[in-house]
Amino acid sequence: MRIHLDAPAAVHHLHRLCPPGVYLDVTVHGSRTRDHAAEVHLYAYDPRPVTRNGRPALSRRRPNGGTRGGLSDVYAATYDEWGAFLARVFATRSNVTIPRVYADAFAFHRMTGGRFSDLDNLPDSCEHKFALSGQGPDGSLTYVCPACGARRTY
Repeated sequence: MRIHLDAPAAVHHLHRLCPPGVYLDVTVHGSRTRDHAAEVHLYAYDPRPVTRNGRPALSRRRPNGGTRGGLSDVYAATYDEWGAFLARVFATRSNVTIPRVYADAFAFHRMTGGRFSDLDNLPDSCEHKFALSGQGPDGSLTYVCPACGARRTY
């Protein structure tokens, strides 16, 4: 995911915003809209994330490395781990944008249904199975996970 921001030092501090057990691979790029851009990949080495209540969560998946077989020793970060990371990014930098995904923090929280708005009480991981819930008057589609109530709006 490419994150655009104005503070050059912020690119090198993104690793501090990762949830526990999640690791960051970042490559710095130029940006037409901001001073810098960072191509970010989140990984975990533990095949099963541990929730805040100490129970192992459901299975992880291998990341798409863009090549056959992908990366063999790491696992892709979950939807909730990405959400926790992005919530922290938007909370610490007001000028962040993620093109074609989240224009700003308001769009991020609207599209995730506010799931990551309370940084002190982030949700436990769930192996989400999003199902179409409805369509808004503006044509946006809302999907909800029946297991935990997580929402995504497009």
